[in-house]
Amino acid sequence: MSTPEALLPVEAIPPSVAAAHGDGSAGSEPSSWDWDELFERLSGPLVALGQRRYRLTREDCEDALLKAAQEVSSSSSVVRNPEGFLTTAFLHHCFHVKQRNDTRSRTEIEGIDVEAFTSDPSEKLSAALSVHRAFTLIPQHCREILIQRYVVGRNVSEAGRHLGWSKRTVHRRFDRCVERFTHAVG
Repeated sequence: MSTPEALLPVEAIPPSVAAAHGDGSAGSEPSSWDWDELFERLSGPLVALGQRRYRLTREDCEDALLKAAQEVSSSSSVVRNPEGFLTTAFLHHCFHVKQRNDTRSRTEIEGIDVEAFTSDPSEKLSAALSVHRAFTLIPQHCREILIQRYVVGRNVSEAGRHLGWSKRTVHRRFDRCVERFTHAVG
């Protein structure tokens, strides 16, 4: 299992953490830490890390960082390594935002009026034609993953295994395919 410091780009690891090398002692008492400086120094690299690792928007990463900073400030009396604690709390919040976004993408696809499927028959027909037209405009691999996910009902990982794709590939392709599909429906 890697330490939180191993998750940051090398240039983002503070000297105090590098010196401690993950032993949990940052070398000073919590009351002497400059929390504003810590937040200022780590906020840019952490937001960039959240965007790369979890494919989150900048706003989602900044929200996760603020939640993590609140955790650090409320736990400051017991925190021995503020950089590590902030990084770990931040990644934890990013993970939960990603999970929430994934759950939402499984239950709704932006651009499709879900209400149209339950109301007027002419609206149902129009929506069905829009979906059919969009399906003809996206690549075959996108059709396959979307059918596995939304028609067969498999989760994204299971759909990828069924199609013979690696876990990393299926999530990346699925996100892109949903974007292509919603754009085509648009």
